Order: sequence, then structure tokens, then C-alpha cells
Amino acid sequence: MNFKILGSLIILFCGLGATLEVKKRFDKRVEVLEIFYLDFLYSVNKISFLKMPVKEIISHLVSESNGYIKKFYLKLDSFYSDELLDDELKIDDPYLLKKDKEIILSFFKSIGSTHNLNEINNLNCQKENLLLLIKEAKENKEKNQKSKCTLTMCFFIIAVIIFV
Repeated sequence: MNFKILGSLIILFCGLGATLEVKKRFDKRVEVLEIFYLDFLYSVNKISFLKMPVKEIISHLVSESNGYIKKFYLKLDSFYSDELLDDELKIDDPYLLKKDKEIILSFFKSIGSTHNLNEINNLNCQKENLLLLIKEAKENKEKNQKSKCTLTMCFFIIAVIIFV
């Protein structure tokens, strides 16, 4: 009897962990996209108003970031130093979707190509695309987070009922 209770508790705690991971996925995607949006704003403003070189912008982003975002900016720094091939530049983030990564990479690959009005307009367009992704991520979070967390927990409750 004690093994059944212990097994039930283990399954329920695993279910709680899985449910929290599902919730975390939605939260982290929005959080990471908002961090990149702030970095986009910083970059566009520094380029358009101060005509700051890309290397200085990237070095500031490296010093202000942490975790896998910092690793991305370090790769980006070596990308602009011509030490990294174009196909090696990628984002190692488990929470972002493919379309999120594509917009972020296209922004940072096009930054610094020229300092004219066309580049600034292109960067602003990509910034607005990221803003739309943030809005989509927030709507997705509101719409699906509760139901997927509930479904995950129900799966583990059913597992307890079946095995006990």
C-alpha cells in the first residue's frame, strides 16, 4: 500500500514539473522576444541618430546581456569581425520558434550594411515584424497556456488512476 502512495506522489510531482515546464515555455518565449525587441530599439536608435558603428553596438549588447543571448551576441561579434561564416550564426534558444529566429537573424545580418535611410527603414520594418510576433506570442499564451497546462496535469492524474 505504501508503494502505491509513493508511486502516486512521484507521478503527481512529475506531472507538476511537466505542467510548470509547459507554462514556462509560453512565458519564456514572450520574455526572450521582448529582450530582443529592446535590443532592436537600441540598435536602430544608435544607428539612426548617433550613426554609431555596428561593432560598438554589438559590444554594448554583449556587455548588457547574459546566458544564451550573450552567447548569440558573442557569435554576432565574431560574425562582424569576419571570423564566423554566415551559416554558423544561429540562436540556441529552445523557447523561440523558427520564425522568431529568422526575424532576429535577418535583423542582425542586415544591420550595419550601410548607414542610409533604406537600411533604417528596413530595420524599422523588421522591428515592427518582431513586435507583431510578440503580440502573437502573448495572444498564444493567453489562449493556450491554461488549456495545455490543464491537459498535461490531467494526463498525469489519469496515469495515477490507471496505475493505482
